[in-house]
Order: sequence, then structure tokens, then C-alpha cells
Amino acid sequence: MKVQKIRLYSIIEILMIIGALLILSSFTQKVISNSAELGQQTKCLISLKIVGDAFELYWTDHNGDLPHEDFGSTKPPYEMCWYHLLDPYISVNPKYTAKQDPSYLELHNNDSTQAGFSYKMNSRLEDYQGSKSSPSPSIRNINTVLRPRPTVLLFDGRVDKNPYIRRSYGMHTSVENRHDGKSSMLFLDNHVELISGPENELFWTNEGDYTWDPDK
Repeated sequence: MKVQKIRLYSIIEILMIIGALLILSSFTQKVISNSAELGQQTKCLISLKIVGDAFELYWTDHNGDLPHEDFGSTKPPYEMCWYHLLDPYISVNPKYTAKQDPSYLELHNNDSTQAGFSYKMNSRLEDYQGSKSSPSPSIRNINTVLRPRPTVLLFDGRVDKNPYIRRSYGMHTSVENRHDGKSSMLFLDNHVELISGPENELFWTNEGDYTWDPDK
């Protein structure tokens, strides 16, 4: 009767096996992490597209006028901003799930004065003068925008501290690159993009392929 020999692994072989398992585990975690981030990016773009469709329905009903960027509208409907005016046109319920980045839904609050806003409307569309001889209109009509495709409408905005978290509007200085170094953006022609920009946000100026102030 033959006796089978049991092979004993050396310490070096055991360490090599452990090392291989650790590398495999690290790779698996990275794949899972990347998949989760891709899922968040996709959800964010879908949310912005839903809001973009709502904007289109709104300005169709209002002769091309956009809703106001904040609660300081001097034209009817007074003291109302896009965040609430779009509700009748948003196709999902509850409405705030489309109006907030999926990773920041907790910013929603029924008391609008306390609500946080993870998506911001481009404040250079309305009530903005800067170095221009005359300010932008208090309510922007889309027919006055010559190049709607590169003109920013909504974007991922900063929520790290006040006053950013409470503002429903902003411009290039308040862009948040929250999706793996990229920002989700909705443009006036209703297309959405995930755009890379450096952390110092010098990229987000009124130059190149993206327009903040359509009057310039």
C-alpha cells in the first residue's frame, strides 16, 4: 500500500499566495469602486436630463422665458425660482430626486429658505453685469441666446459651506467637480455632459468651449 506524501508549503510560497490574494482583492475593490462611481455619474446625468426637459416645457409655456435663478425675481411669478417653478413639469416623484445630485438628496427640505441646492442655475444668465455696459436681463429669454449649445444652464455646484449650500444659483467660481474630478452640466440646448476641470476651477471661465454669459 502506497503512502501519499503530503507536500508542505514553504514560508516563501505562503507569502507569495497571500500577496497574490491581496493584489486580487485590491483590484476587485477598485473595479467595484469604479463601477459605483460610474453609476453615480450616470444617475446624475439622468437627473439633469429630466430637469432639462422640464426647463424646455416651462419656457414653451412662458414664451421662451426661463424661470428665475433665485427667490429674488422682480417679474411674475415673484419670489420664485427654478427649483420650485419646474415642479409641474418634472416627470418623476418625489420631484426633489431629480433636482438634486443623487449623492446629495438629503439637502432637500420643504422649507425653501433652509434647503440646500446641489444643482445651481447659471447666475450669469440673469441679473449680471460685471464689466459689461448693461446688465443681463432679469428674466432670460432663450431667443436672446445666440449659441445655446455651449451656454451653461445648470451644473454641479459647491455645497461644502455657506453661502454655497443655500444658493440655487452660481457661476464658474462655484463649480463642484464631485464626480471623480468631473462636473455634470446641463446646457441651454438640453444636452448634458460630464466635464473635467481642475480643482482650482480656473478652467471654468467664460472662454473656450463653454459660455457662462451669453451677452459677452
